[in-house]
Amino acid sequence: IAGAVLGVGIILFGLEQLGEGLAPLKDEAWFRSGLEFAMASPLQGFLTGIAAAAILQSNTGATMVLITLVGSGGLSFPQAVPAIYGANLGAIALRAFLSRGMSGAALRLVRMEDLFCVFSGVVMMALLEIERAGVPLVQALVEHFVAGEAMRLATVFLLSNLIPAVLITPVLPLCSSLLKRIWPTDPAEQPG
Repeated sequence: IAGAVLGVGIILFGLEQLGEGLAPLKDEAWFRSGLEFAMASPLQGFLTGIAAAAILQSNTGATMVLITLVGSGGLSFPQAVPAIYGANLGAIALRAFLSRGMSGAALRLVRMEDLFCVFSGVVMMALLEIERAGVPLVQALVEHFVAGEAMRLATVFLLSNLIPAVLITPVLPLCSSLLKRIWPTDPAEQPG
């Protein structure tokens, strides 16, 4: 949760500099057609969010790009939301690469983060589908209570971490138990 709050702060602080560099791209035909394809459906937007965060190696960076594109008119708020939900999964590949050679508690910690990101993506996309079916949830709440596109998207980013964190907290002991079975403690492991 603290990471999500810090991410929101970074997003809001860094938007001006990012906007100056990205906003002109929305007028380029090749970029516009690529963006239209990438965001043609919520699933494609979700996958685009994963790819953007993987390329940028940061879900916060991907969210900043999305906010900039919405602010410049390149995307709409509803198009950006599933991409933000997908951005949380973008770092899984990088963590898999960086955790090679890890074992025991260190590897379990990395895999718990991966598990949370997958859980987050599933929960938030399920909520999006329920909302698309007519039940007002995250988007409706944010649109009702938060002014300005940048703040709305930053709030969606925060909620995409907060809601799954609240939901997964009661089952953390079960998750820990499962991860310990899959990646047991290494006898050579030193408390660090």
